[in-house]
Amino acid sequence: MPKTRVNGIELYYELHGKPTKETVLFANGVLADTRSWAGQLQAFAEYTLLLFDFRGQGRSDKPEGRYSMEGHATDAVGLLETLGIERVHWVGVSYGGEVGLIVAARYPVASLTVAASVSHIEPPLKNRIDRWIAAASTADPERFFDETVTDIFSPRFRAQNPQFLELVRQSYKSLDYGATVRLLEAFQGLNITPELHTISAPTLVLCGADDQLKPVSYSRIIHSAIAHSQFVVIPDCGHALTFERPQEFNDRVINFLAAQRVQV
Repeated sequence: MPKTRVNGIELYYELHGKPTKETVLFANGVLADTRSWAGQLQAFAEYTLLLFDFRGQGRSDKPEGRYSMEGHATDAVGLLETLGIERVHWVGVSYGGEVGLIVAARYPVASLTVAASVSHIEPPLKNRIDRWIAAASTADPERFFDETVTDIFSPRFRAQNPQFLELVRQSYKSLDYGATVRLLEAFQGLNITPELHTISAPTLVLCGADDQLKPVSYSRIIHSAIAHSQFVVIPDCGHALTFERPQEFNDRVINFLAAQRVQV
């Protein structure tokens, strides 16, 4: 398992695809890890692919103490420097997209894709995440699953995919709930909206039309603030768009990346 030391901790990472001059970085959602990108690896195999777990996630270290979204961004940039990668096409979903906004506002990236993400937190979302934190604080996987599943997956997807949801339920048994609380608390401090106008990288903003956790209005704010960004709403799709509509997600991002390749 490849790990490297960044900012005093060990970060887990994976490299896939072809050795090319262009690296696509996939950044996880808050309850995910590198395994969540299995549906993208083959589709994006023409690129060098970098996957990694944030501190507190997956196989990366889970130190005690406060986490922050800015700290995650610093960790990511430190990982790139350690690996000798100058710039990446950042593709982030939810939490990973939000860290990507911070990175793109403060560091050079080749392009930015943010999916199902927000740039600040309004009261309904804060209240949902407060409930998640309360459930995670019990370290009860069943309670945490029941609290989060309806926020993450659309009713249609839940009805059609009971076996997949059972795998998600089982995966919650292996979460480090102390680290999960710290990750969620870090998210509650997010407010990158005032800096969005400084992002100059080509940007694609994606969201699911039926996302109840982070509704389309948040993505519109991001799109409106980033000059020349592209905006796509995927119909009949909830928050977990890489699982609910993986083919459309892949196609949209691949086409966006291909357009950037033509320009360089």
